[in-house]
Amino acid sequence: MSTLGHDKSTTWLIARRIVQPIVQLIMRLALLVALFCGARVAHADDFIPARVLIQGDEKGQATAVVKLGDAGYPITFVNDYPAFSISLYKFNNTLTAADVPLVRVALDDLVSSGAIIAGDFDIPVSIERGQGQTGSIWVSCLGLTDFEGQYGVTTTGAPFAADAAHGRDVKIALIDSGLVPNAPTSEYFALTYGYVCLGGFSTFGATPRDIGNGIDENNNNAPDEAVGHGTYIAGLISRVAPGARHLHMKVLDDEGGCFLSDVTVALQQCIYESVHVVNLSLIPLQPTNILANEIKAVRDNGAILVASAGNTGDSINRYLGSEVDLVQVGASDANDAVWAQSATGTWVDVFAPGTTVVDAVGLPVPGQSLLGPIGFDAVTQSPCYAGASGTSFAAAWVTGVAACYRAANPEWPNTLVPAPQITTNFVSQLLASSVSPPGSQIKRLDAAAFVSTLTPVPHCPPDLVRNPSFPYQYQVDAQDLAALLSAWGVGLGHPLQINRADINGDGSINAGDLSILLGAWGTNPPPCP
Repeated sequence: MSTLGHDKSTTWLIARRIVQPIVQLIMRLALLVALFCGARVAHADDFIPARVLIQGDEKGQATAVVKLGDAGYPITFVNDYPAFSISLYKFNNTLTAADVPLVRVALDDLVSSGAIIAGDFDIPVSIERGQGQTGSIWVSCLGLTDFEGQYGVTTTGAPFAADAAHGRDVKIALIDSGLVPNAPTSEYFALTYGYVCLGGFSTFGATPRDIGNGIDENNNNAPDEAVGHGTYIAGLISRVAPGARHLHMKVLDDEGGCFLSDVTVALQQCIYESVHVVNLSLIPLQPTNILANEIKAVRDNGAILVASAGNTGDSINRYLGSEVDLVQVGASDANDAVWAQSATGTWVDVFAPGTTVVDAVGLPVPGQSLLGPIGFDAVTQSPCYAGASGTSFAAAWVTGVAACYRAANPEWPNTLVPAPQITTNFVSQLLASSVSPPGSQIKRLDAAAFVSTLTPVPHCPPDLVRNPSFPYQYQVDAQDLAALLSAWGVGLGHPLQINRADINGDGSINAGDLSILLGAWGTNPPPCP
């Protein structure tokens, strides 16, 4: 990944007519050198883009097409994303390494002149760090007891959060690799439909599957290294917020890579789907601001976006301009120390468990390892859990807490807490409840402390109001009847509001819901998953 972002053109307040062109030429040459060297330092393959994303109105888009064409780089429209005023184009001719910085300069000039809002190559996005290494350790097949005993569960206080705040009725978008067939997370927590977002287009349908092809496409001697990534993320989220449901959006291939356009189309679907929380356990190859307005639009729609900080070991933010709108998570170990390969910096909001220590034979060390589900063992007929390290997995814990937060505040967004304010409130409470280990400057997630101040969330319908006196179970009583009657005939004011009084899910609070509630009156059945 590149460790350099491209600089914007400088506006000179005092410049003479003769000197100014010379100064601009020097600046351009310096920019070309910086970009070219930056690409070589960070990514040995010298990625040559085939497509470009341009954000702006119709006039700006047309100007960009003409400008690039006049510069010798004609482009052809491929697809647009109306929620963000972004269009995807392909270059008519194959670029060379020398062309890349020249096109970058042309895009920067378009932005500086105000013709477009942003423009960037359709660069790779990945779970990987530099030179094709994931920073992950996969060991299978461990069992559920190992999963429950991992330090991430105990350190964060996940069991308390799962019971008290639960995450019920919250929809989480996982922009990731999809699900491994028959994995425990696909059976219990995934919605029955999802999206495949590849090539800058989306396909709606059944929950996308994550199946490897046995080929090492990125030539790092580790074929299918990303298979199970989304399943792992889903498993950790569900340990914190078991009541939330997952909308899987497959953007990553079996090697863990995709492009900005794939993430763009997935984020657009997040708006259309009115998701409450978004998990982005992936980062761009280079710093880019092309996603800044997209991320803000999803946040302004009422969703909390959580992203991995990256397994880069540096302090460079890849999501430029999204510091306020995106909750970025670094990885910490069992001793509350920062993982050596975790990205750091003031833009990292919080740290969470994300490392695994292995013994001499390569097995995860109990109490010092992170575990998550990656599939199902057909031989033992039991779920498989693996050890791994990465900020991808650290982000999952925070995503689970975000789901708990939304479940405990079902009436949002409203006039008191408008949609964009939800993320602001969440981050404020996240930082206030986080642990500051002795001698450390980081803030580490404490899920139990976070949810301890939230309104208890009932686990299962038709329980509408959680009674704290009945942990791990619900009871249908007068509190639930009162809640149902107070919501009678009242519709939702916003797609992201949650009304648990609509027990039968027909979109209205009526006699059908009352009948279900009265039929369960006084019951105290086992908890829902």
